Formats: sequence, C-alpha cells, structure tokens
Amino acid sequence: MFGARRSQTPKNDTIHTTVGFTLIELMIVILVIGILAVVGMANFQSMREKTKYASCISNQKHVCEAAVIYSMDNNIGTTSINVSDLWGAALIT
Repeated sequence: MFGARRSQTPKNDTIHTTVGFTLIELMIVILVIGILAVVGMANFQSMREKTKYASCISNQKHVCEAAVIYSMDNNIGTTSINVSDLWGAALIT
C-alpha cells in the first residue's frame, strides 16, 4: 500500500499501562462536585425566598383590588378602606 506505516509498539514486557483514575483524582472530583452542589443549593434557597416575597406582594395586591371592587359594588366608598393597611410595609421596603 502507498504511504502505509506500521505502528511500532514496544516489545518490552516491563511497561505497565494503568487504566482508570487514582484515589486522589476521584476525591478531588467528588470535592468539586460537592462544592458546586453547596453553591447551587444556596442560590436555590435565596431564589425561593424571593419567590415567596413576590407571591406575597401579588396576593396583597389582589386583596386590595378585591376590596376596592367590593366597595364600588356596594356603594361603600373608598374612603372607608385604608389601602395602606392592606399593602402594609411591603411597598415601603
């Protein structure tokens, strides 16, 4: 064949090839995965708290809108509904 080369393998039987990973390498990989998991869980917890806060604000807004609609339907007047009490400190912070 044109341009074919034979691969020359060493004939020495004392050369041992190791297949796999050492214990240190495996421990480092497990450590890195553990650190990434801890960081991911911390971010997940903070996002969960932000979601709860946003849900609470949304629920307060719906209660406020329902109170205004109720007052309009029953001719109560909006002066008897204190909207700032319904919103609470959520709008201030």
